[in-house]
Amino acid sequence: GGYAESTGTLYMRYRRVCESLGVEPLTQRRVSDIVNELDMMGVVTARVVSRGRYGKTKEIALAVDPETLLKALGSDSRVGEYVRVLKASRGR
Repeated sequence: GGYAESTGTLYMRYRRVCESLGVEPLTQRRVSDIVNELDMMGVVTARVVSRGRYGKTKEIALAVDPETLLKALGSDSRVGEYVRVLKASRGR
């Protein structure tokens, strides 16, 4: 629970991280598919909310402790370096 981001905001943040790491970003559609998978696994909660005349969006929030998640991801050799960059960008 806690802080929720819209899919658009989340994707913009994701693209900025990819840019800073020199990595080609996935498409917004693929990121949306991954969010749906993480929702089914219980890592995030993703709920569709109506924005009235502005349409619908999905609000995504972590469903697990952020530090526990970063620790688990940091031990994965494929994403460990990305986690270190992310932590550094958050000032930790």
